[in-house]
Amino acid sequence: MTTSSRSHRPRWDVVLERVADAINLAVAVLTLLALAAVALGMVAIAAHAVLTAYWGLSRLGQFLALFLFFVVAVAVPCAAVWLWRRLSTEGHPDV
Repeated sequence: MTTSSRSHRPRWDVVLERVADAINLAVAVLTLLALAAVALGMVAIAAHAVLTAYWGLSRLGQFLALFLFFVVAVAVPCAAVWLWRRLSTEGHPDV
């Protein structure tokens, strides 16, 4: 009575699917980290602009600084959430 060693090995399509899932997860995490770093930098620049806006900028400059701050504060997290949901539901057409 011989047992097949083949039955104990994972199938290649399963292995490749797991590798692809791991790569997708790594790309998603790295993308979110990059977005967070960019957002943090943009918020720092916008905060600096807002803080210095009241020491010499015109009304238009103050408005643009505040506008930039709120666009960054809203748009970047929304883009990060959108990207995360898109990557996490990729390959799942029912979602």
